[in-house]
Amino acid sequence: MVLYLSADDSNSMASAEHARELLMLGESPTYYMGIRTYEFLNYYNIAYPAPAIDPVAIYPQAELGAEPGTLDLQIGVRSYDAVHPRRPMTITFSLDTSGSMQGESIERERAVVRAVAKSMATGDIISIVTWNQTQAVLLSGHQASGPDDPVILAAADSLAANGTTDLHSGLVTATRSRTSTTGSPD
Repeated sequence: MVLYLSADDSNSMASAEHARELLMLGESPTYYMGIRTYEFLNYYNIAYPAPAIDPVAIYPQAELGAEPGTLDLQIGVRSYDAVHPRRPMTITFSLDTSGSMQGESIERERAVVRAVAKSMATGDIISIVTWNQTQAVLLSGHQASGPDDPVILAAADSLAANGTTDLHSGLVTATRSRTSTTGSPD
């Protein structure tokens, strides 16, 4: 039996997109290419009903497996719906802009920032730090005006890959940027 439950990357959905890109290039995606099949479960919206009273509802489903004598078991876990309107968020991006990010990688970083900008609400706080051999604070404690805030989108558009990599200094700068806007590093 294989059961995938993970707290470290349980919200990751990158494998489905990566597999799509590989298929469009005519390649067969495999685990060795960074494809993690359990991430496909996060990518698709499975519409289990929210629990009426309890904090979570469990939906077990089973069917005959491909091999004789086996069963495929799926266990769906659904929590209650988030309270709306949600509380304001504070998000700090620490973005690698070293030369190794040239091309498709920097485009993905821009796309991530744009996707997050699309879901921002008025009052959310955004900081953006880029790093290569130097660090730059593009936004520090910027209060979003709402979805697709033009300042956040302009910062995404300005991302460019060049230089060498200094991950440590980039993360230290991002942590300081977040601490200076919220008063705490959490």
